[in-house]
Amino acid sequence: MNNHMRELYIVSTYYHALIACVKQFHADRKADILVTKYIPQYEYLAQKIQESGLFERVYTVGEIHEYAPKNRLDYIINFHRKNAECIEKQLGVSFRGYDEIYIFHDDTWFAHYLKCAKITYNLIEDALDSFKTISKTRFNYMLHKSGIKWWVKNTFRIGYVFCGYDRFTKSVEVNCIDGVEIKRLAGKKLIENPRKHMFEELSRSELETLSSIFLREIPGFNDRNSVLLLTQPLFEDGIVISEKVQISIFKKLAEKYADGYLLVIKPHPRDRVDYCPIFPQAIVINKDMPLEIIFLVKNCSFRSAVLLDTTTVREIRADNIIIEHLENIKLTLTQP
Repeated sequence: MNNHMRELYIVSTYYHALIACVKQFHADRKADILVTKYIPQYEYLAQKIQESGLFERVYTVGEIHEYAPKNRLDYIINFHRKNAECIEKQLGVSFRGYDEIYIFHDDTWFAHYLKCAKITYNLIEDALDSFKTISKTRFNYMLHKSGIKWWVKNTFRIGYVFCGYDRFTKSVEVNCIDGVEIKRLAGKKLIENPRKHMFEELSRSELETLSSIFLREIPGFNDRNSVLLLTQPLFEDGIVISEKVQISIFKKLAEKYADGYLLVIKPHPRDRVDYCPIFPQAIVINKDMPLEIIFLVKNCSFRSAVLLDTTTVREIRADNIIIEHLENIKLTLTQP
């Protein structure tokens, strides 16, 4: 293999960074990594990754502004060229020198840049099995319908297409191909790489490295006498009309399943609600810490886990996993 081949990971969540690090353990050469401002405390995370020595170079990039077309004609004729030029002026690193680039979400400024600049890239699933449920999330617009309109957009590079349909996407890596909703878009580009196997192969020293990067302070508690509640950014995603309703939903779940037990809350990374004053007796885990770290490094196993997201089930260790349907919970909130 070419030892001079250059590879770059671009990450925009803590989960992306975790997967990039795990993949780097199994690589035969060191890649570079770019940590973007999409991640809260991104500079701190970049520093921790730098200290780990896992990557050859660790870059950070702050706010990036994309080109704003003057009119519809400017958008159709000039947008891709001008957007590439606009973004390149703000970057401190050139993407053009890399043989392989890996990203986790192709509707971000850096994905737009790669498409505009005609630079090929590899797409990795945004979260565990996220391409199996994308139609039920706020990213469902990325599942465009087949037809002449989208063929024209892709062929003549008008706007963007996603999920492997883009002609600059070389491959799309998923946890499990069965049941993915992007199969008609990605086609033969799909590659299966089970996350379970990736995590099971980690050595003790590799787990210690991940701990040094991602683990945040967690108060001591008896996990066997605890109920884990995983939140979702329901208001942020437009699923409920207010944060007040979102809070009421998780209060209802806590009352129903955690009565008599210690409540441990792991907020979703995009959840902006501060649950500490709402649940003063509960332990609220740092939302920026990947859920996988809790089970990989701390080896926790809860009495029960309560969640609304079915894809998260595979990451959890609990005697009893309770998946509630949002509509049922919303219904009980309206009852006297």
